[in-house]
Amino acid sequence: IAATNEKSPFHADAAPEFLHQKYSDTVRLLRNSAYSIQNVQSLQWRERYTFRAANGLCYTADAVYNSKQVFKPWTCGNQDLLNLLAGTSSQEVKYADFVGYEPSTSGLQFLYEQMLAACDKENVQIVNIMEDIEHWKVTYCLKTAAAHAWVTFIFNAKGHITYAFGRCE
Repeated sequence: IAATNEKSPFHADAAPEFLHQKYSDTVRLLRNSAYSIQNVQSLQWRERYTFRAANGLCYTADAVYNSKQVFKPWTCGNQDLLNLLAGTSSQEVKYADFVGYEPSTSGLQFLYEQMLAACDKENVQIVNIMEDIEHWKVTYCLKTAAAHAWVTFIFNAKGHITYAFGRCE
């Protein structure tokens, strides 16, 4: 899987690559939507994005990351925008095959490879992956016939999957 990484006009060229990748992934998720990125402000352990909707209203969303450069799920007051950013929008969006995810552990790398194979077999597309190491879970957002579909895997300190649950609406 390969990506065309679009450099962020809001970050210096010398900014860490993962910040440029987050911008590129966000642009990809918003493609063909009613939202555009107006500004990105880099704060300590947080990227604050300002989005403009087609109706002219602006919304702010925060992307918090940890020392391993892993982003937590977005926080935002606009549920439609939040769904787009999470990759679970019911809006018809042309998603790329790349979701910009690099697992932080070998166990999560194995899970990622298994999920790619299973989704390929079932013709389901992964549109977003959210690692939440602090809470011992990783969530795969999927593009299916349902409006929203995701699978969350819970793992222990040794990196072993202890529980998985899926949901669709």
